[in-house]
Amino acid sequence: MSTTPDGGTAPHDAGAGGTRDAAAAGRGGAGGMAGTGGTAGTAGTTTTTTPPPPTTTTGTGGTGGSTPPPTTITTTPPPTTGAAGAAGSETPPPTTGAAGSAAPPPTTGAAGAAGSTAPPPPTTGAAGSAAPPPTTGAAGAAGSTAPPPPATTTLRIAAIGDYGEDVKEEQQVADLVHSWKPDQVITLGDNNYQSGAASTIDANIGKYYHDFIGAYQGSYGAGSATNRFWPSPGNHDWVAPNLKPYTDYFTLPNNERYYDLDLGLVHLYAMDSDEHEPDGASATSKQAQWLQPRLAASTACYDLVYFHYPAYSSGDHGSSTGMRWPFEAWGAEAVLSGHDHDYERFQVGGIPYFTNGLGAAGIYKFTKSPLPETQFRYDAKHGAMLITATTTSITFEFWTYDGTKIDSLTVPKTCR
Repeated sequence: MSTTPDGGTAPHDAGAGGTRDAAAAGRGGAGGMAGTGGTAGTAGTTTTTTPPPPTTTTGTGGTGGSTPPPTTITTTPPPTTGAAGAAGSETPPPTTGAAGSAAPPPTTGAAGAAGSTAPPPPTTGAAGSAAPPPTTGAAGAAGSTAPPPPATTTLRIAAIGDYGEDVKEEQQVADLVHSWKPDQVITLGDNNYQSGAASTIDANIGKYYHDFIGAYQGSYGAGSATNRFWPSPGNHDWVAPNLKPYTDYFTLPNNERYYDLDLGLVHLYAMDSDEHEPDGASATSKQAQWLQPRLAASTACYDLVYFHYPAYSSGDHGSSTGMRWPFEAWGAEAVLSGHDHDYERFQVGGIPYFTNGLGAAGIYKFTKSPLPETQFRYDAKHGAMLITATTTSITFEFWTYDGTKIDSLTVPKTCR
């Protein structure tokens, strides 16, 4: 057991017996089936394919697929250029000729809802490659100028949690992430099992994701010309004194334990939820006081906050209530965490929260009932999240390593 920032207690990386070994724990026992009353995996099933790399071809799709009714917080996603494939199946768009666009993702989070397809291709290239603002030959009317366009019109972000264990499952999830060709990768903690050591960090991280890491000095190949890998620390990373192997390995902004990154369309805030954080991890801590004004000042369309210990979870570890900061009131559009090795989506006030700890390091089966905030949960296969932000909506999807879309939520928003 460990003390949560608000003074309560919550198990951190407890095994099936509920105990925690800070140096080697983190793998829950094989629990029972999902709690009664849960919503996980009760809807229809389908076999979908891994999302194809972004393409630039357009065309017409197949016949329309069907989608389940919307949830209370989602509406129809933005129009696409084609129609969905036949219900219950999908085919990746051809690389030449017609390339039908995807049917809207299921808005209820039901596993494998009919008509779900691979995410739409981005309308721009790599992150930060923005169309330049329009220019004119002559000066405009005095005192009036057109606002500049967003930095990008589409941004794709992969999110992985509890992944750094150098096992077959990590390779499978890494292959899925690479197939998406994401602009950025974020991590939800536990990057370096079991004890955050310098001797294991490159094999646990660089071996699988070196091509996203800027200033990469490891032994597994070339790094990225610019950093596109944005981790947050977990309790296994903090087993090493002062988090030193982690801060030595990465080149990150601010103090490297918590920081933010403005991508134009999306603003990322990587926080440190661990009890060892020198600046605290409560809603009144120095860390929180750093975050609040940055959220308030953000001009991005979507502000995404992420960290390791989940504020809400019905999994093995449960909720870390000390992390229930007023994120929505401060300006966040979504909150993502790891720690419990399962996937769970919540609706908290007007924004979604996610627990995503299926990056490679084992699976915790649900043995508790879902929380009142729970919208969907899943505990069968490893996988990762794909977040696709556009100027009209943001979509959160969870895909298994073998290319099945398990959950999808689209939140419409008109970017300012």
